Amino acid sequence: MKKASEGFIHAKSHTQNAQTVTDLKTLARTFVRLQDSRHIADYDDSRKWSRTEALSHIDEAAAAFEIWIAIRNETIAQDYLLSLLTGRS
Repeated sequence: MKKASEGFIHAKSHTQNAQTVTDLKTLARTFVRLQDSRHIADYDDSRKWSRTEALSHIDEAAAAFEIWIAIRNETIAQDYLLSLLTGRS
């Protein structure tokens, strides 16, 4: 899923309107950041998280869900969703 998200972040051209593409790239970047943080939380016992950091990650996830709600019916968003399932971007 991370690889598919990175593919959408770096994709050069899309046929969707610019705002939808921008929103999707923001969503994909958020996914990658949160996935990286989850990986650290799961596997790095030396890393301590502050309440502020945890709440920041929750806010990021909430904002990503708001973006998804706004664009979920767009073709490019459906393509992204399919790429998350198949691993292809």
